[in-house]
Order: sequence, then C-alpha cells, then structure tokens
Amino acid sequence: GLKQNGEARTALRQAADLMPADGVTQLLLGDLAANERDYNGALGYYKNAMELMPQNADIFVKSAQMSMQLGEYADAQELLKKVEKQFYDNPAFLKVLGSAEYRLGDTVKAQRDFNRFCENGGRDAEVFTLLGDIHQNRNQNAKALEFYEKAQLMEPSNGTIREKIMAVKVKADLEG
Repeated sequence: GLKQNGEARTALRQAADLMPADGVTQLLLGDLAANERDYNGALGYYKNAMELMPQNADIFVKSAQMSMQLGEYADAQELLKKVEKQFYDNPAFLKVLGSAEYRLGDTVKAQRDFNRFCENGGRDAEVFTLLGDIHQNRNQNAKALEFYEKAQLMEPSNGTIREKIMAVKVKADLEG
C-alpha cells in the first residue's frame, strides 16, 4: 500500500536526481503522483517525460487526463491537438481527446473522434455511453439505443446505462 508507494517514490526520486533526462523515471513518478491523486504533481512529471519522450502517446494521454481531473478541459484539448496528427489512430488518445471535446460542448468533434476510436478497435463503455448521449440529444433514438446497448454489454451492472436505455425506449414509443 502506501508504505511501498513511499519507498518507490524515494527510490525513483533518487534515480531522477541521478538521471534527470530519463523519461521513464519521470513517467513512473507521474504515475505514482496520479495514484495518490496529486494531479498537479503528476502533470509536472508527465510534462518532463513528454519533452524527453515526444513519441510516446501514453504520456500525452496521461497529461491530458490529469488536466481533466483538475477540470482544465481546454488545456487537455489544446495539449492533444498539438500531437493529434501523430497519434490519430491511437484509441486511448482518441478517447481522451473526444472526452475533452465533449466536456467543452463540442459534440461534433467529440463524435468524430469517438467514431474514429471505434474504427480503430476501441471498445469502452464510457465512449459508447457518450456517443449514445450525443445521438439522443439529436433525437436519433435508434442510434442512441445501439450505443447504449453496446455500453451495457460491457458493463451489465451499470444502472445509469440501464436508465438511459429505458428513457430512449420511452421517448421512441412516444414519438413513434
């Protein structure tokens, strides 16, 4: 638990002092900080790692996730936009980019990136649910239902998804 985390952090900090240009050490320090919900600290380490390992999509994804944890959705989007062409077929990257766009109210871009996530083999209940929400807000009930049901297959015990499915079916009956 926490004791091991503390020991790992001490060892990693010593390694970071000895090899400040080692991206992997910075990345691991970021992961430890993130696990302890120190999102600002994690972001600092990830930004160091990003400069040292600019080809690593994971670091950009993790940095954006920390920005989103801090409620800085625009920062997350801006960060990912910079490297979008480089990682545009990476499902983890597309999930975070789409989520940031969705939170910022840009559902057109969010839908495009979520669709691309699915085309690249991404399977994620949260993405399917957000795609369902996007379609439902446009009164595209059949499409919304399709995504909600995909989400439910992945998380059968999720009550929120179940409620969304019921709501769409009721809405479709009323309009049908």
